[in-house]
Amino acid sequence: MRKLQTRGPFVLITSSFLPFPPTRLLTGGTQNNQVIPEEIVQALFSACKSGNFDLADKEVNNIIADGYPVSQMLSQLFDVIVGVDDISDEQKARICKKLGEADKRLVDGADEYLQLLDVASNTMRALCNMPEELSYEN
Repeated sequence: MRKLQTRGPFVLITSSFLPFPPTRLLTGGTQNNQVIPEEIVQALFSACKSGNFDLADKEVNNIIADGYPVSQMLSQLFDVIVGVDDISDEQKARICKKLGEADKRLVDGADEYLQLLDVASNTMRALCNMPEELSYEN
């Protein structure tokens, strides 16, 4: 089930010259003002910690299917990463670097699914202590 991507006030479109009753609703605000439930952010982080790519891919698909804005997910995932005490500063730096790159790509118009999947796979690689030499970027 897809969710509404805004939480702004609804505005009913009215016009006296319409031959039918007005039923169309517009939403106010922007799409980026939605806060993603913490359990969804934690589910993605836990999937990345598990080291199972299929589980991380499933969580990414669920986030996209539910219609959550990926830029908001990256912001909330950043807060989770910074607040976790059981990972090293080097791991946090690797993950945060990838979060920043993905955010920039989203601003440039990249696909949300691909960017979130890239962040999830690189987060999993950092949390599972996989060396960066295995990265396709080097």
